[in-house]
Amino acid sequence: MGIMGMVAVAGMSAQAKTEIKEAGQEQLNGIYGEAYKAAGYEVTFIYEDADEAIEKVELFSQSGFQFYKEIEVGNYMITGANQAHIYSAYEYEPGMYPCAGETCYYEMEKTGDGVYCVTLPLPATQYLYKYRVTYTEADGRGAIEMDDPENPAARNGDASSGWSQIYVGDSERALKGMHAIYPVAEELQGSVSYAEYEALDGTLQPLGIYLPYDYNEEKTYRTIYISHGSGGNETEWMSIGSVPNIMDQLNASGELQNTIVVTMSNMMWHIPDNPWIFGWDWEKMKDNLTQCIIPYMEEHYSVSSEANDRAFCGLSMGSIGASAIVQQWPETFGYYGCFSAANNGIDVSTWNTEAMKNATIFVSAGELDMALMNKNYDNPEMDNTSRNFSEHLTEAEIPHTFITFPGMHDWNVWVASFTCFAENILWK
Repeated sequence: MGIMGMVAVAGMSAQAKTEIKEAGQEQLNGIYGEAYKAAGYEVTFIYEDADEAIEKVELFSQSGFQFYKEIEVGNYMITGANQAHIYSAYEYEPGMYPCAGETCYYEMEKTGDGVYCVTLPLPATQYLYKYRVTYTEADGRGAIEMDDPENPAARNGDASSGWSQIYVGDSERALKGMHAIYPVAEELQGSVSYAEYEALDGTLQPLGIYLPYDYNEEKTYRTIYISHGSGGNETEWMSIGSVPNIMDQLNASGELQNTIVVTMSNMMWHIPDNPWIFGWDWEKMKDNLTQCIIPYMEEHYSVSSEANDRAFCGLSMGSIGASAIVQQWPETFGYYGCFSAANNGIDVSTWNTEAMKNATIFVSAGELDMALMNKNYDNPEMDNTSRNFSEHLTEAEIPHTFITFPGMHDWNVWVASFTCFAENILWK
């Protein structure tokens, strides 16, 4: 597949093209033939800009285009010591998975007048990426990071998902946990829209709303409420989180029907003087959900008002929020998904244990996730590990599911977590 377009980027006119195809003989017979054979696909990124002040162009990502071997994970869940080596795409082998870590850059070869190109061997999954254009010292613009000009990050007003995104391969060849990320036929695709509601503090705040393609006001729908992590917003799950595609797939297969998904922005709970330090107030978050967001959805959409027909899940800080709500106010939702991190600062003796046993709880993390295991494990004041949360649940004899997925603290893990939660846990 190929996409092409032209936009103004940093004051200049740029074009971009991405080509995805099965690995061909030229690549299979080349120096990186084994990597292309293992990955199955060759993906070519082309960036065009005739600006003579450009010194170099790089393709980069924080959670794709670099891989680790699952066999090198070792006993990370026990020790928290990451011994896994990070490999480039050109070193790809079977048994490797994409991961976060240090930002990886691939310098693009200048193949013509203002044309820059790089081809990578990539296995079937989703990838998030950007370009970095570096200008000459004399030009003075320095290095500028940007979305793919034809395939920009999803936006809702000023909120951005932060990354361009592509899907490589198909469901049959997808890496573990990623089988449902691919688009269905157009006639089976649901819709995503954004709305504003009045929040607990009186401000207007955004919601992202996914409706299945066959949404009908005469039916009653269940609802999944889902939170981003620190620094995130309502666009992320609806784009780089692949929720619309996952829901479309599960709706089309009959595995999860009559369900709406609602994303939100919890930026309203940050400390005003420093938007990167979050003072998430779990009770206010719960009250905002029950007093503002849920009533908005019940007023504007045909959704059930029963707690057992509602789920709440989130990643990282959103996961800590989900765990805090189920510990203290478990009757709010029937299902909870805690993806990478948990609230372990509350004494288990103060949990609403009996009511928690009536909720369905799903806990997950990446197998090399900093939120799975870290140096703060079992420190009452600092611990937010998924492992310890699962252990506390077990000690309190609260049924739950605990599972790890390939990846670190990244979207590879969170997409797989949501897929498993939606496909295997909800409404069962």
